[in-house]
Amino acid sequence: MACVNALFMPSLSMTNALLVLYITSQLQVSVKHAYLIYAAFGSLFYSSSLLGGYLGGRFDYKVAIICGCLLAGFGGCLVAIPSLTFVFWGLSCFIIGSGLVVPNLNCITGRLFSKDDPLRDSGFTIAYIGVNVGGFIASISSGFIANYLGYHAAFIASYLLLLLCLIIFLINFKRFEFYQAPHVRPYLPQVTFKNFLPIIFAIIIAVPVIAFLLNHAVLSNTLLITIGIIMAIIIVKIALNEKGVARRKLFGFLIFIFFGIAFWALYMLAPSALTIFIQNNVDRQIGNFIIPTASVYGLNPFFIITLGSLTSWFFFRMSKKNKTLPLRLKFAAGISCIGLGYVILVLGIAAHDNLGYIAFLWVILSYFLQTLGELFVGPIGNSMVGSLVPARLEGMMMGVWQLSTGVAGAISGFLASATAKAPSNKITEPLFTNHIFAHFFGLYGLVTIGVGLLIVLLTPQFKRLWDEDYHKLADSRKMA
Repeated sequence: MACVNALFMPSLSMTNALLVLYITSQLQVSVKHAYLIYAAFGSLFYSSSLLGGYLGGRFDYKVAIICGCLLAGFGGCLVAIPSLTFVFWGLSCFIIGSGLVVPNLNCITGRLFSKDDPLRDSGFTIAYIGVNVGGFIASISSGFIANYLGYHAAFIASYLLLLLCLIIFLINFKRFEFYQAPHVRPYLPQVTFKNFLPIIFAIIIAVPVIAFLLNHAVLSNTLLITIGIIMAIIIVKIALNEKGVARRKLFGFLIFIFFGIAFWALYMLAPSALTIFIQNNVDRQIGNFIIPTASVYGLNPFFIITLGSLTSWFFFRMSKKNKTLPLRLKFAAGISCIGLGYVILVLGIAAHDNLGYIAFLWVILSYFLQTLGELFVGPIGNSMVGSLVPARLEGMMMGVWQLSTGVAGAISGFLASATAKAPSNKITEPLFTNHIFAHFFGLYGLVTIGVGLLIVLLTPQFKRLWDEDYHKLADSRKMA
């Protein structure tokens, strides 16, 4: 499964690393508009998992992944055509294709473990590392391919790997041994043409809709935030129809969605505002060599691979000792780390050189902290879905979790746009833009750290909300 994830990830990593640079430098889109387009792409990318998760759970996980890989690969070919119209249609195909693949791969990974398996978090972390092996290679190479062969070559090369991803998935699928929860239908149905029809029909409807929304980024981002609010109301309604621990856990799931939005909104500034900051305000020269801006994005998967092994080992060792770090504290640590990742950049800006450029070391430290935070929230968030929601709702709620990341992406578009205050003729002058980035990076970082501290302060309330042992103890004391 990690191998399949590793081959699917390059397409997303390449898009994240290159999209803003591509449409600003090659298609002459303004920086502010590029931020909004990327935010729309990011929000729709994650939100599409709601549809993909539903279709996979309702019809067939395997069929959804097959259709998703083929559609995403076709979208990559369209993005490579240097026209904003083709970019919108290509991104639309990629978004819907990824929405069919990502949540269903996560669900399949979750089926490898029971909900109370102490190795569950470590398993998701290992899968997360596998995803980022491909992401690291794609991110590092993307800048060099774009610089020497052109952006079209970079996009086409990355998306061709989707076909290899599909082939490996089909060859090895029957080798997976799933944990079968009671009263839940089998997760390895026969692939039939009948199962393809509703998914293909959904694709035909969804692709032009997504292309339209990408072309109207402000509308798209506003719509996604509105949908997020509606989904929160729906979750409350579903929770109220449940009883006891199931109800409390669903409310806990909703609370962590809000905290996750705070994390991902800041995280998704990296491919937009942070990329432009690195392009124009950071000294990327080492001797006579200049590091391509797009390749800097490779620091994220690099640290996931290296730090992920350590965190997976740490969680494994704790499980061996029958100890676990509570979910709430993992979230608090992750959110605080990403906040520190942006606060550290403010210190770097304060230490800029005579021309206004900051040392590349500050960017490395920022990505280190951001990635450390991601390891506490990203894979653990995927694992959280299976542990907090009823089995019959897992496919849908995995999509809701991805949707919450989409809402965060929409919010990040507005956060990034706030940093684009410099006139077009001054945007490449670090002495002019440093104070703008310092103000907003510091503001966003401190607010996010505050959210992390709030989680710690509310720990007793969280424990009362859904801790089964707590309520058993309370009930026994009442009976005594």
